[in-house]
Amino acid sequence: MYHAEADTTLLFRETAMQQSLEQNNDGKKFFYIKDAENGMVMAKTPLPSSWTMDEAPNAHVPYRGPNKLKVYKTERYEYFYANDPFVNQTAMQMGKQVSQPMPLEDIVTYQIKPSMEGRGYTFVSSNSLPGVVKFWNTFSQGMPQTNSQRTYYAVGSEYQGPNGVNVFILALQTFTQNNDGVIWSISTTHVEADRSYFSEAKDAYIFGVSNTQLNPQWQQYKNGQLAANFKRNDAFYREQLMKSEVAHKQRMSIIEAHGNTTRSVGSIYSEISDISHAGYLNRSNINSEGHSKTVNVIAENTVIGNHSTGEHYTVPSGTNHYWVNNRGEYIGTNNSLYDPRIDNKINDAEWTKFNVEQ
Repeated sequence: MYHAEADTTLLFRETAMQQSLEQNNDGKKFFYIKDAENGMVMAKTPLPSSWTMDEAPNAHVPYRGPNKLKVYKTERYEYFYANDPFVNQTAMQMGKQVSQPMPLEDIVTYQIKPSMEGRGYTFVSSNSLPGVVKFWNTFSQGMPQTNSQRTYYAVGSEYQGPNGVNVFILALQTFTQNNDGVIWSISTTHVEADRSYFSEAKDAYIFGVSNTQLNPQWQQYKNGQLAANFKRNDAFYREQLMKSEVAHKQRMSIIEAHGNTTRSVGSIYSEISDISHAGYLNRSNINSEGHSKTVNVIAENTVIGNHSTGEHYTVPSGTNHYWVNNRGEYIGTNNSLYDPRIDNKINDAEWTKFNVEQ
């Protein structure tokens, strides 16, 4: 349980340190960052004494200063990705955003930079920020040590604005890797100021973030919450993963039972005019991402896929829409409105629409 006395002691000690900083005439003072949930002091950051801080929780512009200086609220986006498509499907069912990780340099080059240029800014330069990474590595060392591996990257990019105001964007990328997959996130913080003050403001902000010091009482309190969340989330996640694998395993076992048969099931569906052709899926139909498009074109085949499960199969070309059922059978149709799930002749099976990939 958190006690307010711990913060009082910390504030008294840090106030003395702040006075020492100001006496050394380095022009900086400590700003205290509080946890919006409980009011605890999380950390202190040394920034120019001419800056002011909006202590309101989730303030849109937490810092302001001379020469139109503004430091905007950090925006954070979190994603999950695993090599197993069923783990990804489970993550989506749990409400997580699933996306394959990108190098931070690519995110800056292909996402942040074009976005700024679209707003009329001119890209100036980008650089890695080892001091920021060092801070986050220190932060990580104080977290609960689980089987996860944590990695951090930081890049700063500069942009010249048409209105005499320049912008610095600090982009932080975090990776938490475990046996199930990777949780990765992107956090961006915008710092803007008049061109005459921009370089000084940028350097001051980087220095402040790099030299931020955590409140050990807050980190201890937060670690207790994290440890409990890890256990609770892991149990729920494993349960959902088991459920999501059932349909896929059923289909794969049927495909295995078919072996490499080429027996056609066309006669089963011959009375339905909307179905152009049909067949059994077998092991030779399973398609990996490494298969060449050229091979499929020559063989007059089409690759169909289910984005939810990650399954891909090679089937004969000739139709625009494909459906696969839980018995390992597939049908092809050119009628975009045809849905076997509402066709009383064949809806005794569970049908899933597959996308044409090639």
